[in-house]
Amino acid sequence: MTMLTISELAAFAGVSARTIRHYHDIGLMPPAGRDSAGRRIYVPADAVRLARVRSLAEAGFTLTDILEVLPVGVTEVDTGVFARVRARVAERLAEEATVISGQRRHLAGLDSPELVGLSDGSEVLFRRWREIGVAEEFIRAIGQVWVVCRTLFPDTFDDGVRWATEALESAEYRVLLRDVSHLWTLEPDDPLVAEIARRAADYIRQLDEEELRRGEFPASVVLDSVIEDIPPAMIRFNELVGQLTDMEVVR
Repeated sequence: MTMLTISELAAFAGVSARTIRHYHDIGLMPPAGRDSAGRRIYVPADAVRLARVRSLAEAGFTLTDILEVLPVGVTEVDTGVFARVRARVAERLAEEATVISGQRRHLAGLDSPELVGLSDGSEVLFRRWREIGVAEEFIRAIGQVWVVCRTLFPDTFDDGVRWATEALESAEYRVLLRDVSHLWTLEPDDPLVAEIARRAADYIRQLDEEELRRGEFPASVVLDSVIEDIPPAMIRFNELVGQLTDMEVVR
């Protein structure tokens, strides 16, 4: 009878000798024989079993699954046991595939650092903002705020993002948002600050109560601690809008 050393068996099965030793430790491989020098030796049946173990592992079976299908000492696989375990493995792999698919979609959307920690909807929204010319400084600042908001307000965050996305259907809103975003580059006494504030107030007044609720920025309480330097022009803009509408837009 042909005998194999552990190195020869490992080479045959495409695994390491360390893996075979581990299989012995957990009972996946039967105890090996020993030659006169005390080295492990294996018979062809061991090679067949190891090949089956590797095939099942490559198909997604865990070591626990394999032990259930191939108990040590069993040469013929029980059809019923195999079918049951195979179905369980298929279900688990399907769940993992769903998770991986979601991770790949999320990864594809992470094309800039400010998107880390945000929902898929936020990623899509930020891309649309860039398309209409919203300032990068504004997007980065809002990204910081929204990461905190998503943690503090998980029940309402996605609804707010949807509102902001739906609002882009309005040409008036798109122009207003772009102009507000560029307040980062203006001085607080620039006439444009007052003019943009007036337009923002006019836009807010035409919204109904439901739209105001959905569009309300829930992050005003954390803005000061998240954004290190809020531009003076933005602070002035907020003051003016507050005077005109009795509400704050950005703190």
